[in-house]
Amino acid sequence: MAYLVIWGDSRELLPGDLPAALRPEEVRSLAALQASLDGKRSALVVADPRLLEAEARAAEAWLLAGGGDKAALVAVADPEDGDDVLRRLPFVDDVLVRPVTPVRLRHKLERAIDALGKRSTIRQLERAYNRRGEELSQLNDIGVKLTAERDIDKLLTLILQKSREITVADAGSLYLVEAAENGNGEPRRLRFKLPQNDSLGVSDFQEYTVPLDPTSIAGYVALTGEPSNLADVYSLPPGAPYSFSRAFDEKSGYRTRSVLTVPMKDHKEVVIGVVQLINKKRDAGAVLQSASLVDDQVISFTEVDRKLVASLASQAAVAFENADLIQRIRRLFGREW
Repeated sequence: MAYLVIWGDSRELLPGDLPAALRPEEVRSLAALQASLDGKRSALVVADPRLLEAEARAAEAWLLAGGGDKAALVAVADPEDGDDVLRRLPFVDDVLVRPVTPVRLRHKLERAIDALGKRSTIRQLERAYNRRGEELSQLNDIGVKLTAERDIDKLLTLILQKSREITVADAGSLYLVEAAENGNGEPRRLRFKLPQNDSLGVSDFQEYTVPLDPTSIAGYVALTGEPSNLADVYSLPPGAPYSFSRAFDEKSGYRTRSVLTVPMKDHKEVVIGVVQLINKKRDAGAVLQSASLVDDQVISFTEVDRKLVASLASQAAVAFENADLIQRIRRLFGREW
């Protein structure tokens, strides 16, 4: 139910008896109104036009800045003054004419709930649309940077870094699929190429390879070509073909929880690598140095995150192929261009 706030003198604006359950609050300034609304979901604000006029510019700015998402503002006026009040205060939602009876007030409360619900939906759609535009712009910018980078190691670092940035991931790993050398029939392997972690140092990392099989999350994604999004790797889905090793966590004191793993596919839809993102954070600046911080800060990766990283990974795969091809050509000619 919407709250009722009186901006002015309750006895003057609402002289009649009100339902006890309403328990209206009374304020005398915009600052007091803002403080009163803090933490409330929605409110009908019944205002004295004289107090509104005294702070008209500030009140209108506050409503446009988001105050209108939680407050429906109506001014009380005599029947003959209603049009004039709307002319002088065009930012109010409506005018409540005297006498303000319980029935009229109930109708205004019902309309306030409906209006605020619609406003909230519109704002959510607007924010989603704006975020989508920002995300597309960000992906385009990243794509340009990936295409321009010719150094393989720098390119791989950039791929993982940008994947983490757009998803607010605390850590991540990048794997490359290695084909059998010389066609001798040896199975392909997965090379753990690069780690990144905002909460722990990884300077002592050395590359290594593991069998390309479904017993690890990265191996499973590389083999199937399907992404994996796990809320907590300590609690895997029943029947999962892969397991999660806690050896790193136990040794370092880190706590791996949410993990998003996405394949990097080339232009032929062949998986050439895997991007694995770890521990999506509420606050990008948080450092996860304790289990309590992980509990407080780490959340699940979203479907939007998956789509963004999948798009970035496809760009990254093409950029990697191009950089690798250029490097091969340079080696073939025996010189750096």
